[in-house]
Amino acid sequence: MPALAAALAASEQSRGLICPASCGSEAAWAGDVDIVAAPSLIALVNHVRGLQVLNRPVPTLAEDKSVIPDLKDVKGQETAKRALEIAAAGATTC
Repeated sequence: MPALAAALAASEQSRGLICPASCGSEAAWAGDVDIVAAPSLIALVNHVRGLQVLNRPVPTLAEDKSVIPDLKDVKGQETAKRALEIAAAGATTC
């Protein structure tokens, strides 16, 4: 949440915020603050020079990236998978 905190601080000081495009949707939750979310440094320079217009980012919810690996996705390695299953079950012998 550093982008949101930075956007809120900028809003309190009546300033704008420049951030990476990957953080723009988070920073946009700060409300009425001027945010420039640039996909690259070249795009930011072109925006400042008036050669390119970067639109204000839209606030969106973050994607859930906490995909938990599943043992069923492992192909082969039957002995290793069995050992992991036994260890997870708490047994001490095979």
